[in-house]
Parts: sequence; structure tokens; C-alpha cells
Amino acid sequence: MVKLYGPANGFGWKENEIIAAQIISVPVSLPVEMADRSFRQVLLSLVGVGIVTLLVLTCSSISPSCAPSAASQRGPTRSARVT
Repeated sequence: MVKLYGPANGFGWKENEIIAAQIISVPVSLPVEMADRSFRQVLLSLVGVGIVTLLVLTCSSISPSCAPSAASQRGPTRSARVT
């Protein structure tokens, strides 16, 4: 290309010379719709992972709040009278 047109003036174009102009329009509704759907999926996935993480941390062996206690598994017992 440089051999054919030379290294100066943009391959033989003259200053202020209009070579070509074209305007195109692209519909944006479909890509925006797809982006919204993907954003909702990512957001719901993150919320779901957060909820599962909280449940696992709350009910883990570190915190006995979710585990049934031994007293509740035995059932009701009569209390002994202290004299």
C-alpha cells in the first residue's frame, strides 16, 4: 500500500476531501434485554449464595443453635424434689 500510494498524506487523499460517509443504525433493544436478564441471574445467584452461606455458618458445629440438644431428644422428665 505504501509503495502504491506513498508514505505522505494518507495514501494519496487530499486535505478536506470527503472519501465516503455512511450512517448505520443498530437496534439496541435485544442486547439491553439480554444484559438485563444476565444481570438479574447474577444478582439472584449472589443472593442465593449469601443466604446459603449464612445458613451454613449459623447451623455449623461452631454454633449449637440449630442442633437439637440432648435434653430435647430425651423427652420430658420429672424433676426431682430437693429437700
